[in-house]
Amino acid sequence: MATGYFQVVLQVRALKSAEAQLVAPRILDGLNFTFVVVKDGGTEGIVRVEEPESELKKIAHTNDCKKLTPKQLTEAQAGYPAPRLKYRFGRVKDPVSGHFDIATDAKGNRVVEAVQTVRAGFYMIDVPVVEQPARTSV
Repeated sequence: MATGYFQVVLQVRALKSAEAQLVAPRILDGLNFTFVVVKDGGTEGIVRVEEPESELKKIAHTNDCKKLTPKQLTEAQAGYPAPRLKYRFGRVKDPVSGHFDIATDAKGNRVVEAVQTVRAGFYMIDVPVVEQPARTSV
């Protein structure tokens, strides 16, 4: 598995329950990706994709995803405001009942995930993100 970072265009989709969710480009459907940081407004963000190199090349050739080199990743992250992270227990949807249960690892310990709250219009969307080390201001 290879790891690639991409700057992507996002959309906000309103749900019937008066909530909203972020929608990533369709090319990422079914792939193993995680948000690194999301810009307030939910218009764009940086994602980390862990897939074979052939899949990363397909993603890089789309209009909605821009592949980032390590230097570009650092510059792009500096251009985003530092996310305010909060932590919560991870959730997993039970396929049979449709209810959410607390996620556990192989040892039975609860999984804690970092979440960035993104404001998009009047919606507040909690987005699970890869935890980043704290930034220091100069």
